[in-house]
Amino acid sequence: MRPPHSAVVLCGVLIIAAGCSKKRDPNATELGSGPKLILVFPEKPTIDTQTVGDMKMYNVLQTHKRPDGLLILGASVMENSGPADGTPQDLLEANGAAFKQYQTSNTSFTVGKKKHPGLEITKKSPMATSNKTFFEHMKIVVVGRNVYIASAASTNEEHLKEKLVQKFLDSLDIEE
Repeated sequence: MRPPHSAVVLCGVLIIAAGCSKKRDPNATELGSGPKLILVFPEKPTIDTQTVGDMKMYNVLQTHKRPDGLLILGASVMENSGPADGTPQDLLEANGAAFKQYQTSNTSFTVGKKKHPGLEITKKSPMATSNKTFFEHMKIVVVGRNVYIASAASTNEEHLKEKLVQKFLDSLDIEE
């Protein structure tokens, strides 16, 4: 006796959904109290937290010495419990505009199950303390009134093309 058609379809859907679910890297780090920023750092990070008024901030900064310079990986979460000042899209645009002067690219993307808005930005800017140029590749995501940023920076643009950097930035996710 064959199972009913709907039972076969339901089993197929469940098998596909289970196979497509994204498994978290066991080395992933969570930042924030929720929704949380999820990132995979090359080394176990130390998370610095501080509260200023209605804002709680979580920050990580890692430096990686290279023969021809320094690679900096960073992340920050700014959780705002104060009054709402605009929509998530307004916050995203304001954060993107802060880097507009030196942007070399700006691409929209979404992240998480709820498809939260994000911007992927690259920039090139002069350093105030020397005649060197500073390169940065960052992802900014807004969930509600919270702002999430992951970035890689260096005075050597080639450092930003390393697999380590791509793995770090591509690991960005939001746990909901």
